[in-house]
Amino acid sequence: MCIRRLTTILWLTVATALLPTSGAKADLVKTLGPVSIQGKFGNFQILVNGQVVATDREVSTLFIDDAFPSHDHPEWVLLSYGRGGNFCDAAYKILNLRTSPPALSSAADNCRALTYMVTPTQLIITDGAGDIWFYTDSGGMEKAPKLTIEDDVRRGTDAYKSGDFDLALRYLWPSAASKDPQAPYLLGLMWHLGKGVDRDYKRAKEFYEAAAALGYAPAMFRVGTLYANGRGVAVDFVTANSWYRRAADLGDGSAQYNLGLNILAGRGAAKSAKEACFWFLLATERLVDPHDLEAVKKNLERTLPQLSDTELAEVRRQALEWQPGTFSLFTKAADLKAWIGKHPFSKVNGFQMSEVPELAVRLKLVFGDKAAQSFPMMDGPGSVAEQDGWLVVNTCQAHFCDKVHFDFAVELQSYEIVGCIRYGDFDRQTEVWSGTNFTPVSRELVTLNEDQCDIHRLGPEGILATLERLALRDNAPSVTKPPKPVPPPQGERTVGTGYVIDHMTSIVTNAHVVKECRAISVRRSQTAAKGTIIASDTRNDLALIRADLPDLTPIYFREGRGIRPAESVVALGYPYAGLLSTMPQSSTGTVTALAGIGDDTRLMQISAPIQPGNSGGPIFDLSGNVVGTVVSTLDAIAIAELTGSVPQNVNFGIKASVVRDFLDSNGVIYATRASTEKLDPADVSEQGMRSVVMIECTK
Repeated sequence: MCIRRLTTILWLTVATALLPTSGAKADLVKTLGPVSIQGKFGNFQILVNGQVVATDREVSTLFIDDAFPSHDHPEWVLLSYGRGGNFCDAAYKILNLRTSPPALSSAADNCRALTYMVTPTQLIITDGAGDIWFYTDSGGMEKAPKLTIEDDVRRGTDAYKSGDFDLALRYLWPSAASKDPQAPYLLGLMWHLGKGVDRDYKRAKEFYEAAAALGYAPAMFRVGTLYANGRGVAVDFVTANSWYRRAADLGDGSAQYNLGLNILAGRGAAKSAKEACFWFLLATERLVDPHDLEAVKKNLERTLPQLSDTELAEVRRQALEWQPGTFSLFTKAADLKAWIGKHPFSKVNGFQMSEVPELAVRLKLVFGDKAAQSFPMMDGPGSVAEQDGWLVVNTCQAHFCDKVHFDFAVELQSYEIVGCIRYGDFDRQTEVWSGTNFTPVSRELVTLNEDQCDIHRLGPEGILATLERLALRDNAPSVTKPPKPVPPPQGERTVGTGYVIDHMTSIVTNAHVVKECRAISVRRSQTAAKGTIIASDTRNDLALIRADLPDLTPIYFREGRGIRPAESVVALGYPYAGLLSTMPQSSTGTVTALAGIGDDTRLMQISAPIQPGNSGGPIFDLSGNVVGTVVSTLDAIAIAELTGSVPQNVNFGIKASVVRDFLDSNGVIYATRASTEKLDPADVSEQGMRSVVMIECTK
């Protein structure tokens, strides 16, 4: 099997372990085995054993790029075509020497850089942006229907489950560097188990690690098994346990069981029957396979007699209190250091820098929607470097770097952003200078020599100095340091979440969030205002407050048919405020039931993780419309005492219909919208953050 990158391609620079690169141009030749190319620009001949089998009079360059299964015994020969100019990358065709006479395929060509993978039965080519071609002896070069990454992964998953591994590869391999961990995980299984490909434990490990980097616990468990069994690596129980523990902490039952076994035996960890028992207890509630479940129960029965009554009681209590951890990516400014030395469009764990929600939201707040939207289009030369505690980023539009570019810097502790953007056309450009604590200043340019936006020359401090000068010139308010947060009044402080209903800044939250508060502070980032309770409904746990906060966007309620079980949802809130980010945090899940405890039809049950501080926050469907309000999560200890099992992600929201009745009874006007458009959860989160506030209660 061979996997290569044919020419420079940005989307895979982070996934080089998945799609190794090679110096394509250095390998291009005119002769390989029986195949040779003669002629020049506009008149090429392809020969096999000295006989002309094809001609091409439309291209400027033609080379032999590679051959399979080997250069010594070529059967498929990959030809690289260039069409002149510098706006398009090469196109590719296959010369099939297995047929008589040798057959030349149609082209894989869309003006983008391409990457390919070959197996004994097919060659797959992708541009990383949704276009996929595959070549087989029977079908020649075929182009797959262009789908979303989600649909590619879904089709690949279905093909894997049905045992059609050739088809699974066509859809999963091009998605290996996406944000969906299912693609690299299943590819890892294919190389691990030798399904559709030759077994290769090292390749399997690379795919598993890519899925694990996206927080996929089963992939972490699989990496642990490779180290535990010495598959592709030396046997290393310490490293195996490290991977098992990461997966176990996220709630993977297989990892919990294997970690318990190793701790019980003292393999790679201190021997402890008590800790092993703890992990066995957790695994009994999470394993699905009946054979694994029977095995863990037998090991638990053998381990329990080794514990004293006091130890056993403590372990049972710990198991009842335990909650799985959560996984998040790129929540801190320092996380962006993963792009140092790379292009901003390089993919790190499936994300380009412009796709990181925390950064994207801040860029829009700093530069405005129009200017910030130009960032993802600047796919020309670019770089990311660290300078004096700042991350310095620059990129430009291909072929127009002197006219269209984006230069900004991110302070790695505070997430402060400063920078400038230049965009426009050949005759006129607009330059926008802004920063986290500055009002944007724009100016129209008509000559190229006016370009002052150069972060490499100015550096972050130079950008700050320019912003100060422009702010003084235009009498725009500026602050050189972030404003100090408004301290809450002294006393016991609790935190909840609310969301804005109208332009009068009416805010919905839970009644218990504002119950018995001496003072209420409503916050968004560093801005705070006094909150006043307008109405409260303790029976339905709803409250309405008002606060004078600027730049908040009212939500829409879902109109028409209500939310259904299994529909995806996004919850926003401020969990563990003061410990986690001061920006709203998002979690995703599904609607699991349309009633709460005791068939309470006012509530719905969701699987999205909920933590202290989420109460009162909105629950959005994938059209960005509110379908509920977060209200509670089950008391795991109490339920376990009643049922003997520990509930996982059993959380509740007040249905939007109940919230709307509450608003109607208090004369509050709100907006509704049909849920027809399906958005990415990251887009729903980004939109919702404009409507969400933190509510601090001092008692």
